[in-house]
Amino acid sequence: GVRVGVISDGINGIFATGCTTCDGVSGGPIATDDLPSATGTRNASGVLTSVSGGITARSFCSDADLEGHMPGCVEPGCGAEGTAMLEIVHDLAPGAQLLFANFETSQEFNNAVNFLSENADVVVDDIQFVALPPLILGAMPYDGTSAVSINTANAFNNNANPIRARFVIPSNFAGAHYREEFFDSGVDGAPIVGLPGNLHLFQRTASTSDVLGLGPTVTDQIHLPAGESVVVSLIWNDPLGASNNDYDLFLLRSGIFGCLNFPDVVAWSIDTQNGTQDPVEVLRKRYTEVVGYTNDTGADDDFCIVIQNSENTAGVRNFNMFVQAPSLPSVTTGETHNYNTIRSSITAPGDAGGSPVSVITVGAANWETPDLIEPFSGNGPTTDGRMKPDVTAIDRVSITGAGGFNPWGTLQPSFPGTSAASPHSAGVAALLLEAAPCLRAGATGGLSPVNARTNLRNLILNNAVDLGAAGPDNVFGYGRIDALAAANRTIPAANAGPSQTVSGTSASGASVTLNGSSSSDPVGCPLAFSWTGSCGNASAVSPTVTCPFGTNNQTLTVTNNGVTLSQAASVQITVSNFTVGVSPSSVTVSRGQSATYTLSVNPQYGAFTNAVSLACSNLPSRSACSFSPSSVTPGASGATSNLTISTTAASASFKDPFGPPPLYGLWIGLMALSLIALAGIRRFARTRARALYVSAGLLGLLLALQVACGGGGGGGGGPTNPGTPVGTYTITIAGTAGSLQNSGTVTLTVQ
Repeated sequence: GVRVGVISDGINGIFATGCTTCDGVSGGPIATDDLPSATGTRNASGVLTSVSGGITARSFCSDADLEGHMPGCVEPGCGAEGTAMLEIVHDLAPGAQLLFANFETSQEFNNAVNFLSENADVVVDDIQFVALPPLILGAMPYDGTSAVSINTANAFNNNANPIRARFVIPSNFAGAHYREEFFDSGVDGAPIVGLPGNLHLFQRTASTSDVLGLGPTVTDQIHLPAGESVVVSLIWNDPLGASNNDYDLFLLRSGIFGCLNFPDVVAWSIDTQNGTQDPVEVLRKRYTEVVGYTNDTGADDDFCIVIQNSENTAGVRNFNMFVQAPSLPSVTTGETHNYNTIRSSITAPGDAGGSPVSVITVGAANWETPDLIEPFSGNGPTTDGRMKPDVTAIDRVSITGAGGFNPWGTLQPSFPGTSAASPHSAGVAALLLEAAPCLRAGATGGLSPVNARTNLRNLILNNAVDLGAAGPDNVFGYGRIDALAAANRTIPAANAGPSQTVSGTSASGASVTLNGSSSSDPVGCPLAFSWTGSCGNASAVSPTVTCPFGTNNQTLTVTNNGVTLSQAASVQITVSNFTVGVSPSSVTVSRGQSATYTLSVNPQYGAFTNAVSLACSNLPSRSACSFSPSSVTPGASGATSNLTISTTAASASFKDPFGPPPLYGLWIGLMALSLIALAGIRRFARTRARALYVSAGLLGLLLALQVACGGGGGGGGGPTNPGTPVGTYTITIAGTAGSLQNSGTVTLTVQ
């Protein structure tokens, strides 16, 4: 899902020709899985104008040719460097959607930058602008203020754009650069170049080498094989469009007598700077506007660069000169000319900064010697003093060579240069956006554009392997990019919280709220939680689970992308219980006596901090129990209560404390009624029949009352209390905390 955009010369060698809708060329990088499946469209003239599928492409060139090439490119494989860059990105991030754009002019470059910044997550180019005539590219001050550098930085920091990482190259000109102030040699150039004005003195300094050991001289020597070309551009520190310091630039053929004897000027740049011009001179073939010079002498030859203060009117300025030519005379150290300055060999847009987040400039290190910077890899600082490059990646890697792109002409095509290093960084950035998806635009829980760009930049720079001098420097930047170290810094840290001991509340244990809120993500992405263990599974940050009694281990893992899990974190959850014990276990008493016990409520698995209410059951009839106290809290060391079981003695009393309420009032009332009835018999029993009738009724009533009240059969004086029955009883002693209940038993023998 991550989109990586590449800006380069072209994507030649990918698609078949002689077709309108074209598949990949037979045996080409699509067929060999070095690029994703894609389809190209050609117009009636056979020009590749669009691409769809795993690669989408748009040309900003005037002819819309995606297989075109940069102005002045004459090497084999021109128009296919973009193909090689796409292959490197695809090798590192094979699931990424690839985008491509090309251009010819600086304005078209800006259009390509804006297009990809609006449509890609990561954008990389391998462009190194040196000063060329204004109609082509314009002057480049190399201090971040050129049009291409400013636009690169602004497009990257535009919060409406999804772009999250932007990579550029410093240059491949560390061995083709000169940076010193004008030093007046006192030598008039009129006899040498044909125009008046003193020549600049080239010499070795603390920053500039003298490769051939020529000593101070007014010429900077280069060597050109037959048919080889050189482009020399000179810029000095005046404002664009406002230079009034007039310098001129010349190229002389050495010949057998050297450059200064019988001089032969083969190329020059003698533009006038009188206050409204750019401070730039670019060599053009003499008497033409053809940029650069090609050795057409038919033999290898030496040439000399000369800088002149035109008519001695220019003040002392600081020169930045680039000599684009084959790596001679010193192949091992990479200089293309004699007086070389590695320092500040940064070109545009490699000098791009940006606020609030800076563009990343990528230097190059050979994969076979990855702790050494490539001799051609541009060094900082920029001309305004900022550190560049920012990071280093590897080059000289294998490619397919599609489109004839094989810079070194080796059997297995190899890709050298910062142009190979920068797509490695882009591929790593794509992987990091997969590892930390909240850094992408529109992601769930996504960070702000500024924070996302800052975090991604820090992941890349702060996890690089430090090389050279300790700390960031102008050779390696922060060091060699380390994909694994950076990706490891996107892995969140799980924190399952402190161990807990909780008191049980039911027969199942206790409800426990887990706490993963201290888990963290190093880049600020939202986390998904996964809890597993004996308390059950859950997926919330602080879920409530039911843990059984005893010691439980609950494990937490978190992820910020659904794929990469943190290292597991564990928390110990102890659910405590309590036990009920009684001492002594058995007591014997006579009816009417009380039995006493000591009840112990002890914690189990840890401190039990809930109150436990006490009760007993299975008591014999006419007995009762009591606790002092009736509720205890075991805590960590346990608690006790005194248990008393009371029994009842047998008695002949009317009062039965364990029976139904007595009927004394009813009994007395009935006795009184009987007395009244007897008196009435005497008064009214005048006849025998009436007396017999009344006497029989009263007698029946008395008998009925006696039976109803327990009388009859033997005389006795009312109901009796039999007391607590004799026997041996097992009595249950229960402790209750919430819905949790535990119990113990005691034996009571009643005699």
